[in-house]
Amino acid sequence: MEYINYQTQNQWQGPASQQSPIDIVLEQTTPRPLADQPLTVSFVGDQALTRDPRSSGDQFIGAGTLTLGNHHYHFLRLHFHDHSEHLFDGQRQDAEVHFVYQDDQGQTLVLAMLGIRAADGEAGFDFAPVINGQAGAAYLNQFFANNQGYFNYTGSLTTPPLSPDVTWVVLDAVHPFSSGSLALIHDLFANNYRAPQPITVPVYHYYESGK
Repeated sequence: MEYINYQTQNQWQGPASQQSPIDIVLEQTTPRPLADQPLTVSFVGDQALTRDPRSSGDQFIGAGTLTLGNHHYHFLRLHFHDHSEHLFDGQRQDAEVHFVYQDDQGQTLVLAMLGIRAADGEAGFDFAPVINGQAGAAYLNQFFANNQGYFNYTGSLTTPPLSPDVTWVVLDAVHPFSSGSLALIHDLFANNYRAPQPITVPVYHYYESGK
């Protein structure tokens, strides 16, 4: 399998609409109560996720659902980025996981989880069983808590064809990833991240007040 070359990303041609990823600057986002648009994530199945090599990067296929407000989506696949694609206040994190969903009308939603190396003595999220074919989709439930805040905007896919009108849900917390997970992601998907794109749309921050 020949993967896309991130060294030539400046030559990628996408639609004129908002592209992804972006640098999310907290002070420039619009705050909204999480209760206005709660996020619920669930995965099902104990059979190992199916690894599907694609030019855009290896995909891991499973089953699950996501509800954003009253809008329902079906989980299709996930993939990994060595270093984060989205930035928080100009800071790039160690990794980013994209959970790709689709609704009944074929509209795409991507949930992004940014990760940083776990502190010494901290276990961190371990994605190695997912990558190594030892975990089913239900294994992913442990990484999602109730009432998680997130950023929300409309952008694009981050690999060609850079398709537009993608709903992005970027969790607002940076999660600890195990050192083994980060090493494996780097070995398999080294430096597969797109540079941040100019922002032309509103970015909303849904969170619980007091948190």
